Amino acid sequence: MKSIYIDSNVLLDVFLDRKEHLEDSFRVLKLVVEKSIVGYTSSVIIINSYYSIRKVCGKDQAMAFLNTITDTLNTLPVTQSTIMIAKDSGFNDFEDAVQYQCAVENGIECIITRNTKDYAKSLIPVYTPSEYILILLK
Repeated sequence: MKSIYIDSNVLLDVFLDRKEHLEDSFRVLKLVVEKSIVGYTSSVIIINSYYSIRKVCGKDQAMAFLNTITDTLNTLPVTQSTIMIAKDSGFNDFEDAVQYQCAVENGIECIITRNTKDYAKSLIPVYTPSEYILILLK
């Protein structure tokens, strides 16, 4: 079964109802819910997404997100080793380097994000939700 790492922007598209990106981001999460693929994210992504949702929608919505996402995705830890390798990775953005390293350490097959340019140094495939849906349809 395919394993994917889901970045925060994909989660926020769905939980903040970002119309422009909602459909494909929702389709990716639906594949996880249906158990067609196995979805992962990191503890950092969950914390940052909770914070963003709470600021926009309030605590109740943020808690609903937390309950849904922890029932849907597997949460990967960010360890000291993850951080040490990420800081020396050459990525332009440290947070993306941490997410990438977390995916690599756990044998994840690809990363799903709308910020693919931030993963230029990735050795595993990185797709937007739209690109990933198209690949699955082939």
